[in-house]
Amino acid sequence: MVPTLVSLNHTCALGMTRVTRRPYRHIFEILDERLRVPIAPTDHS
Repeated sequence: MVPTLVSLNHTCALGMTRVTRRPYRHIFEILDERLRVPIAPTDHS
C-alpha cells in the first residue's frame, strides 16, 4: 500500500507532487472522501 502524502496547502501539494513524483493530496480532499455519506438509491416504481 502506498502511503497518502498530505498537505494543508493545495499549491504546495501540487508542487511537492511534481518535485517528488509522489502523489500529495490536500487534506480537504481526503476528508471529503472519508466523510462522504453514501446516498441510498430510491425506488420510484
